[in-house]
Amino acid sequence: MKAWIGCTGWLYRSWKGYFYPEGLPTARWFEERYAKIFRTVYVRFHGVHRWYHHDYSDAELKAWARRIRTSGAREAWLYFNNDVGARAPANAQTLMRIWGRSGRA
Repeated sequence: MKAWIGCTGWLYRSWKGYFYPEGLPTARWFEERYAKIFRTVYVRFHGVHRWYHHDYSDAELKAWARRIRTSGAREAWLYFNNDVGARAPANAQTLMRIWGRSGRA
């Protein structure tokens, strides 16, 4: 049986000093620690400032694709829950295109 084990996120300030070393900058948590420990990563795209309302730009999604691909993770589960205004399916299709897949699920 194959199991994918990880956490439902990675950017939790309360993990600093427990999971993330004190001296590790927050901007490097994903690549330097989380993706190296949990080789299957889960990234939830809910927004930047106004959660569930954010419409990710192509530049933001390209940066995330690059970040995930170079993180050392073997697999990635990428979910959009920025549901207001149907941004989640639009952004998911854009990331699929950027990632190199068709816009179909």
